[in-house]
Amino acid sequence: MIFMKRALFLSAVLFLFACSSAPAQSGNEVAAKVGGRSITTKELDEKWAKDDPAAQAEATQKVYEGRRAALDAIVAEMLIAEAAKAKGTSVESFELSGRYGFHMMLIPFLNEVEELRAKMQAYFRARKAAGHDPSTARVLGVYHTYVGESTAQSHAAAAQGLAEYNSAAREAHNLTAGMADPESYRSHERHREQMKVLTFDELVDQSRVLAGTPAEVCDKLEYVRERLYLTDMAGNFALGGLTDAQTRASMRRFMEHVAPKMG
Repeated sequence: MIFMKRALFLSAVLFLFACSSAPAQSGNEVAAKVGGRSITTKELDEKWAKDDPAAQAEATQKVYEGRRAALDAIVAEMLIAEAAKAKGTSVESFELSGRYGFHMMLIPFLNEVEELRAKMQAYFRARKAAGHDPSTARVLGVYHTYVGESTAQSHAAAAQGLAEYNSAAREAHNLTAGMADPESYRSHERHREQMKVLTFDELVDQSRVLAGTPAEVCDKLEYVRERLYLTDMAGNFALGGLTDAQTRASMRRFMEHVAPKMG
């Protein structure tokens, strides 16, 4: 499943670069002079290819791969630097992703649906303005998910699992309590504080968590798919504190009763 793709302009650059695996030389460069004759690099390459084609092809491929890796690294550094300026989950970061033709991965657990929807609309406007077809965008929603036999049973199991998950997340964050978060992650502090006051029932009601019977999860998933323009969904079924049997049963119910209805 595709989570996020490199910017389309980068793909175009690499495509053009990949059209030829030969080093970028005209072939007319003079490599040596013997008497009154100039020997060009083109002649050397042709002679090399004739006398030892396997070695020549291998060397040429290594030059191509090295340059491609260097280009990839340089452009990635440029994108990371620019993305950091957009600061996390701000509208600017969504617009930046749209301009570069990125696909999107959303974490609705940390955000209100309508807040994310507004940011996604900004993403699509920026994507279209930059010349990228909005209909080709892939939008992945990642959800804590539990599908149970009844509402009460599924909520009890999911609440327990989510409590364990949040406890582990807090413990992990406390391990770096003396270290400041990167600037691009500062916006997550507001979301973390909000998570401390929201009850499990509120998380379910706000469609931040998918928990319930197959029919209830279907309804919730259809709702967030429409509101957030989702094309793909990833579920975290292995919530903390759940037994292997509980996790497998939840996944089985999802695949048998929910997934087929999603189309």
